[in-house]
Amino acid sequence: MYNTCVRMMNDNMDAEDAMQLAFIKVFKNIKQYEYKSTPGAWIKRIVVNSCLDQLKKKKIHFEEINDRTEVVEEETVEPNYNIDMIKNAMAKLAPGYRAVFNLYAIEGYDHKEIAGILETSEANSKSQYSRAKQHLKKIISESTSYEAG
Repeated sequence: MYNTCVRMMNDNMDAEDAMQLAFIKVFKNIKQYEYKSTPGAWIKRIVVNSCLDQLKKKKIHFEEINDRTEVVEEETVEPNYNIDMIKNAMAKLAPGYRAVFNLYAIEGYDHKEIAGILETSEANSKSQYSRAKQHLKKIISESTSYEAG
């Protein structure tokens, strides 16, 4: 759960705060757990929501994209990225992009779930994810070309 917080908050202190608040909510609301999912999934949802609440308090907004840009299809050739490259690039993403990318690519939520969590449209979630991937590729490309030069 801590790793989820770190990926979403991009700061260890903020991640610790969000996780602490999440577990306070877990313990206060344990009697409301309805066994509709695993306890881990229930707790993870609370942790994710706690992170999003903290991001919103920091006045970070998740922009609504209305330009109807088509979602870019996946490339067929897989680039040679390593975990450190991706983690470093994710840290440089705007908070809204980082949150959507993390929820979809790392945490395994689908776009409908993300839309519900962020109170936006499914199309916006897909667009944010697509743009996040584009920014990640650009950040990684710039960092690898900088290191090579």
